[in-house]
Amino acid sequence: GMGDINEYGGRHLSPQDFHSALVNADRNTVVIDVRNTFEHAIGRFETGAGLSAIEPKMQAFTEFDGWCEKVAPSLKNKKVLMYCTGGIRCEKAS
Repeated sequence: GMGDINEYGGRHLSPQDFHSALVNADRNTVVIDVRNTFEHAIGRFETGAGLSAIEPKMQAFTEFDGWCEKVAPSLKNKKVLMYCTGGIRCEKAS
């Protein structure tokens, strides 16, 4: 529920802070595109180091939990930046 989102959700960044985090990202930073595959194909963010956003290859957001469980060990101790088109999907993903 919303209580879980407030308690466990990620920290919101302003557009300026997100841009700065992308530009200054190092190899310990991971960027995840939480949008669907179609949206990712249209365009995505890259870090200053030239690393492209990871695409979870989702046709529907309901697939995100399973993807997270699979990749969680590889994200441990990494700085994770996420983006999507807005709304509750972003809140739940973080």
